[in-house]
Amino acid sequence: MLKQLLALKPRIPQPAQRQLPRPSQGAIGQDDRQDNRQDDRTLIPALWGGRQILVLGVCLGMGAALGSGVASAQGIVSRVLTTESGSSRPDSHFGRLVLDPVTDRPSTNAVIAWTTANAWTTGGSSSLTAIANFDDRQELCAGYSYNSAIPDHVLELSSDFDNLSITVNTGGKDTTLLIEGPQGVYCGDDATALNADALVQRDRWAKGLYRVWVGSGEPNQHYSYQLQIQQGDLP
Repeated sequence: MLKQLLALKPRIPQPAQRQLPRPSQGAIGQDDRQDNRQDDRTLIPALWGGRQILVLGVCLGMGAALGSGVASAQGIVSRVLTTESGSSRPDSHFGRLVLDPVTDRPSTNAVIAWTTANAWTTGGSSSLTAIANFDDRQELCAGYSYNSAIPDHVLELSSDFDNLSITVNTGGKDTTLLIEGPQGVYCGDDATALNADALVQRDRWAKGLYRVWVGSGEPNQHYSYQLQIQQGDLP
């Protein structure tokens, strides 16, 4: 009898499991692309003026821009400038740099940027005012280098150049520049209010030899530096 009563115990029905239809292979690829597009858009909370706002970032577009690099985004053509040995060219401490025009320039608006392959060190207590007190723009020539009679570098321009700038790159140390060439003396100090590295820019550079002194703001300051030369303006 007990077995019969147990057999008559009502059973609680279990909810039926929902079977999702299996999409075709083509549908999976389409869903994946939709998911990727949704993942590429992210809402980023930010503060602006004390209020919280949501910034929509399209990561796919940002990734494409970063992947292309500055060269394609800004139209910059990068070149490495090698130095001839100073022993074979005893007219300078660190050797001669030869700058040739770039013949494969993609457009007339493209910026050409040369960076020296070598790095050197500032130093010395010889005042650059012994060479000139003021340059062609009546700007003060300042700084200290190894020897005011012998330049640190000789820059040879194989042809005329337009809109050329020369920058000392130490990462923001207090440096100066004095360049003596066919058109006179050019002097440079801080590149910007936030960058103490020296900069000299002129619209016209004649073919010929330029004697370059890289100085420091104070005597006997040793800063590792490279020279960067740029033709053209960044957009």
